[in-house]
Amino acid sequence: MKNKSGKIIGCNSSLCSGSKKFIVGLRKVLRKNIKNIKSKIHMHRTPKGTIMASGKPLQKNSITFNLDLSPNNTKLLRDYMYSTPCSLKMIRKYNRFMEAGEYRPGPGDMHYMNFTKAKKLMATKNFGSMNDYYIWIKNNRDKINLPASPNVVYDQWKGWGDFLGHYRIPYKELSKLAIRSNIQNEEEYYEWIKKERNGMRGKYPRNPGNVYNEWKGWNIFLGKSE
Repeated sequence: MKNKSGKIIGCNSSLCSGSKKFIVGLRKVLRKNIKNIKSKIHMHRTPKGTIMASGKPLQKNSITFNLDLSPNNTKLLRDYMYSTPCSLKMIRKYNRFMEAGEYRPGPGDMHYMNFTKAKKLMATKNFGSMNDYYIWIKNNRDKINLPASPNVVYDQWKGWGDFLGHYRIPYKELSKLAIRSNIQNEEEYYEWIKKERNGMRGKYPRNPGNVYNEWKGWNIFLGKSE
C-alpha cells in the first residue's frame, strides 16, 4: 500500500503451507506471543496445469492453507520478528517491512459492520473484483465502517466471490439468455459475454464448456439442435 506521494505505508502478508495443522499451530503461537494480533486462515485450491512462478505447469491439483494478515497486523508481526538484532533475514523483505511505518490501529478496528450487513451492502455495488473494493474503501474510509482486509477480519469469510455477491449463473438460465440474445456461434458468445459480465467475475463463464456438467456442445447450448 502506498500513499499519494508513492511512499509505502503498509502491506498485507500471507504465510502459506500445505499443512493445515502447521498453519493452525502457527496462528496459536502468534496469538500467544503477539498481543492483539488478528489473522484469518483460508484454503486455496490450485488446479493441475496452472503455470507457477517457475514458468512450469503444476503437475497435480494442489491445496494450500494461507494465514492472512492485514497491514496493521503485518506490522505487529514485523515488530515481533525483528524485536532483537539478527542477521538471519532476507534484506529485501526486511527493508520493505521497515518502510511500512509504525502500527496505528484504525478508529473502528474493533467495531466493524457485521458480515451479513456487509455482504448485503456489497450486493448493491456490483464490484467486479477485490481491487474494485480496495479502491472504493480507500475513498470512503471516513464514511463506511468496513475493514480494508475483510478476508482477515471476518470469521465467516468464504472468499471474495461470496463477499462481493458473485455467483455462477445456472446452465439453463445462461443458455436461455444466449438464445434470446440471438447468439449464433462461439465467437459471438465471447463478445456478448464481455458486455454481460461488465467486469463481474464468476457469474458468466467465458468458457461454459469447461464449467457446466450439462454441457453437450455449442449447438445445443445456443438452441440450434436438440
